[in-house]
Amino acid sequence: SPVPDYGDYDLDQYEGGRLMITGSRGCVRRCSFCDIHKHWKKFVYRSGQSIADEMIQQSQKYKKYRFSFTDSLINGSMKAFRDFVTVMAKHNSSATNKITWGGQFIVRGIKSMTEEDWRLTKLAGAENLAVGVESGSERVRDHMKKQFSNQDLDEFMEQAYKNKVNLEFLM
Repeated sequence: SPVPDYGDYDLDQYEGGRLMITGSRGCVRRCSFCDIHKHWKKFVYRSGQSIADEMIQQSQKYKKYRFSFTDSLINGSMKAFRDFVTVMAKHNSSATNKITWGGQFIVRGIKSMTEEDWRLTKLAGAENLAVGVESGSERVRDHMKKQFSNQDLDEFMEQAYKNKVNLEFLM
């Protein structure tokens, strides 16, 4: 797919110095209060390799190294996410200007998002993740169909803390 062309923009005129990137549309969950599934009937996503390639190409072309994902969730497909963080971690390990990124994420327990996934997430440049926690009550989250337990949330927060990835809770 074509890569956005910002050639006729003076990107330095924009606050934040970030480029936007889209890796997926839709969502893998159907929380009771959310209407994303009305806009995007099914979850579709790009390969992790194609997302990483676009970020690397855009950063080299425009000398911008911070990205914001427009996705409803970056980690909807764990296979694509793993491929993405693997490529980006390798890139950042030798890059003069490391690429960083942020966006919306869903809580996954340690069985689904492993310690190695978290280690690579940090090395890949994860800066800030906005997470739809919604409530501290597991019962309330179950009613909302959030599909994660207090234990999942504890494991998630522990790994983010351990790997120095900032979390922003949407409540």
